[in-house]
Parts: sequence; C-alpha cells; structure tokens
Amino acid sequence: MKPWHCFAFLIVTAIALYYAKWPILIIAAIIGIVRGWTWLTYRFPRTMTAVNLILAELLRSGRR
Repeated sequence: MKPWHCFAFLIVTAIALYYAKWPILIIAAIIGIVRGWTWLTYRFPRTMTAVNLILAELLRSGRR
C-alpha cells in the first residue's frame, strides 16, 4: 500500500464523516480492517497463516 492510498482513504473518510456521520465511518473502518488484513496476508504469508489459524481456534465455538 502506497502512502497516497492511505492519505486518500483518510480524506474520503473525513468527507464521509462530515456529511453522513457515524454509519459511513463504521463501514469505512470495516473496509480498512479487511484491506489491511489482506495486505498483511500477502506481505507476510507464513506469519498470517499462523495468526489466522490461532484466531480460528480461539473463535471456534463448541467443545471437542
């Protein structure tokens, strides 16, 4: 991700927050988290595989 992508994302988020208030900000945060997670997965594949497996086990419900 290039620095201008982050800057553009912040500008668009600020404009959306000014006009639409909180619902757009929540949607932008979700998109940002997913985008960041995807970037980390492609940038550090082995580390994120381990992190994803650990989170999957922690979030799994039920007993064994």
